[in-house]
Amino acid sequence: MDAGCHDLYAICPVNDAGGSPLNPNTGSYGCDGCIECSCGSSWCACGADSTFDYFHGTVTGGCLAWVNCVIGCVGGDAGVEPCAQQCAAGGGYTQQQLQEGSDLLSCMASSCNTPSTCSL
Repeated sequence: MDAGCHDLYAICPVNDAGGSPLNPNTGSYGCDGCIECSCGSSWCACGADSTFDYFHGTVTGGCLAWVNCVIGCVGGDAGVEPCAQQCAAGGGYTQQQLQEGSDLLSCMASSCNTPSTCSL
């Protein structure tokens, strides 16, 4: 279990507009909790290399934008690898952002990939 389980404020360098930690928001409570407990370090590294529209509370670029793109694509029954390539081709992401995103997706796939959690 990641040392930051449910205490992302202590380890996460990324904050929302109100100064609170940027928590996972996948639309699934089980998935969000699993990311916090099992992939907190990867989540924080990816979040730190992302850009945000704090007024609207949305990710606008960087690592988390790529991860969101991949997850959305996979949700349409495509495979992870084709989705990763498709999303990378259209986004202008840096190699570091892609690596951090890959690390997060790998953690999610190995730790959180069940129908009741993240379903990658």
